[in-house]
Amino acid sequence: MNYTIYIKEKNLTTNIKAAVHEYIKRLSPFCKATVCCAGKKKAAFAGSDINILITPDQTGKHTISSEAFARMISDYALGGYSKISYFIGFSPDDLPILSNQIFSVSSMTLSNEICLIAFTEQLYRAYTINNNITYHK
Repeated sequence: MNYTIYIKEKNLTTNIKAAVHEYIKRLSPFCKATVCCAGKKKAAFAGSDINILITPDQTGKHTISSEAFARMISDYALGGYSKISYFIGFSPDDLPILSNQIFSVSSMTLSNEICLIAFTEQLYRAYTINNNITYHK
């Protein structure tokens, strides 16, 4: 599976890059993940099977559990999808094509950068769940 994570930031701070890099490194046995800083422009993307918007959601209406996210990842793989794009910090108006998948990684309001860390961590957690690997050691 190939993931592209678009974030609506011009660039990332050194500490954020380091944290995200750690989770991408941990994901490498399972999948390929790439982070693209899109800045303030509308997201430009092509060739993705599924496009998913990650949005702040203080209501908790769009949050999902780690187990449900792991099932979603597994279902996409079993469905034959090989490329998934995630968009952090964008609005639906910024995206020319969007699946009906919209979710939040937390019911708290997070900055785009913190949301990126939380999302890459949850992506790694989903793969540990799907592969029966102990997450907490």
